[in-house]
Amino acid sequence: MTLSFLACGVGPASAISRVSATSHTCRELRSMIARQGAVIITHPGSRGSGTLYDRYVNDSGYCDPSDVATEDYVPAKGGSCRLYNCQTYEPTFDNW
Repeated sequence: MTLSFLACGVGPASAISRVSATSHTCRELRSMIARQGAVIITHPGSRGSGTLYDRYVNDSGYCDPSDVATEDYVPAKGGSCRLYNCQTYEPTFDNW
């Protein structure tokens, strides 16, 4: 069991903050993400779908190699806030 714990790299250094979008202003959310690189942000889902937990990042460098940072909006304290989360890169086929 010790080997699987070590192989996963789980430990204090891999901890990620979890914050509520509606408890913070957009500026505060962006500041947290800039300092930490990535933050889990909770926010209400659309159409009463419950609470959502999404990982927002400073840039694509915090995404998996096959993902890119794309725009997303969360309902922050004081209004909507544009942040970035990781999504799988899917190239367009306009050149066919």
